[in-house]
Amino acid sequence: MNQADIIVFDKTGTITDGILSVNGIYTDNYFEEEFLSLLASLESKSEHPIAKAIINFSKTKNINLKSLNNFEAKPGKGLKGKFDNDFILAGNESYMKENNVDLSIMLKRLRTNSNDSSSIIFLAINGAAKGFVTVNDSIKSNAAEVIKELKQNNLESVLLTGDNFNVAKRVSDTVGISKFEAGVLPENKSSVVKNFKAKIKKLLWWVME
Repeated sequence: MNQADIIVFDKTGTITDGILSVNGIYTDNYFEEEFLSLLASLESKSEHPIAKAIINFSKTKNINLKSLNNFEAKPGKGLKGKFDNDFILAGNESYMKENNVDLSIMLKRLRTNSNDSSSIIFLAINGAAKGFVTVNDSIKSNAAEVIKELKQNNLESVLLTGDNFNVAKRVSDTVGISKFEAGVLPENKSSVVKNFKAKIKKLLWWVME
């Protein structure tokens, strides 16, 4: 480590505990049970920590899963599938916009409830947004202490995450990291590291997931 200038930390499971939980749910004139059933049915086909949090939450509500077909996953963004004649989408804001889903009502609700520190997963049916869940992750108890010690040793810390800007900023501010990269897809993380390497002579890339 004494040969490094920068340490790049992955967020989930490194700076945070990686044990996510659903801390909020909102549906726009749609039955919550049906909403959760469709969302959990899609997420049950994913191994992502957010998916596991949604599945665990649905179990506490005794939600029955549906049999979906035409399943597709876009890593770092979202999932899609078909139930009966309905096309179901679940994912982040970027994924919804890619699929031309209007999120104006959802985003207004988010601003009203100040969920800036949570990851947001939206659900859309046939192109219409039906609601969202907010998912939170706790920060490791020793994370701030580690970052402080690195600073004392003239090492710069960078947070790298696929999560949104607000979540990245909240985590960074909490542990004392001054620089972060948000919304980075899994397949693009190595490119971010290469960009850092091109600007400096030395780099330590540290990922613990």
